[in-house]
Amino acid sequence: MAGVRWTVGILCSLGLAACGSGGGDAATSATAVIGPAGGTLTGPDGVQVVIPPGALNQATTIGIARSA
Repeated sequence: MAGVRWTVGILCSLGLAACGSGGGDAATSATAVIGPAGGTLTGPDGVQVVIPPGALNQATTIGIARSA
């Protein structure tokens, strides 16, 4: 996607970093809590972050945000 920059953030759910309550505007960002079983977060415009099983040892908040 030319002209679009993406920021992918991993925020520890232990309170080491804060996360917005609703993940922001659905058109520009998305968040999900993904644990040791793995999972996929789909963000704006169909961008995906795939976390394979075993990559995380605890539930972790993953975020995708579109930036200008």
